[in-house]
Amino acid sequence: QNFALASGEKTSKASMVIGLQPDEENAFNRLSKRLVQGSFLSADGRGVVLAEGLAKYLKLNIGDTLVLIGQGYHASTAAGKFVVQGIVRLPNPQMNLQMVYMPIRLAQEWASAFGAAAEGLVSAYMLDIEDYEQTESLANELRAKLGANYEVMTWDEMMPEVKNSQRIDTTIFAMLSTCLYVIIGFGLIGTILMMALERMREFAALRAVGMQTSEVQRLIAVEALILTGLGIILAFCIAVPFVLLMHYNPIPLTGESGKAFEAMGIDNPSLQLGIKPHLFALMSAIVFGIMMLSTLVPMLLVRRMNVSEAMK
Repeated sequence: QNFALASGEKTSKASMVIGLQPDEENAFNRLSKRLVQGSFLSADGRGVVLAEGLAKYLKLNIGDTLVLIGQGYHASTAAGKFVVQGIVRLPNPQMNLQMVYMPIRLAQEWASAFGAAAEGLVSAYMLDIEDYEQTESLANELRAKLGANYEVMTWDEMMPEVKNSQRIDTTIFAMLSTCLYVIIGFGLIGTILMMALERMREFAALRAVGMQTSEVQRLIAVEALILTGLGIILAFCIAVPFVLLMHYNPIPLTGESGKAFEAMGIDNPSLQLGIKPHLFALMSAIVFGIMMLSTLVPMLLVRRMNVSEAMK
């Protein structure tokens, strides 16, 4: 990674030069799919790929020559001419105005970071790990092994604005869910309580013919269990098709909200529902737990019920 003054025929602009391994980088962020003109980089190529905004500002097209002047290894002058072989459109407006991509070997030669004096130097390594849960532990292990001469950063440390946005979304979701379940809880308690009060004479009659209090309470629990199960199944039948529809047909975000997400580097921002079975299971368990707690009220009424008074 290096900064340089990028020049066309008549205009110049400060730019960021990224030397990368084309195949590995493309597998990670699919940079080649953002091409609007030309072709993508190859490991042994001598051309460069420009961001679309920078190419327009410098008035450069495919086959034109880009001049880069910057500072190389040991404060040497890094200067070179490169053929533009591709133009990419980046979602982040700031990056779209300053990015220059080239093969890492070519970038090392340009910055005098390859050869007898410097054998293939790099400014950063990017690790793509399979298990996201191991990110922090892996980062801590690398910090301990590499020491203070190297800086190890996780993705959320490099892009705190994305992490903060994620935390805000999670907090809002938790608050809305809490309010929703409080409303559901009071609704269930009211329903179960009303059902119990309307059936007190029925419960008293059952007690009068010899049914034990525990058996009446068990009857209430079984009825609540059946009601909860049917409610959860009906909710699944209604919610799952809607979630699948929104997952495979997301709603594109436009206007100011779309621009805000694009500024954070999110390409084609959209409102999409995720398919996460563990969340469905968690929500079902919460509703089931609320329903079971709601049955404690009628059970307590039955336990304290006076049979003779309830029969009147």
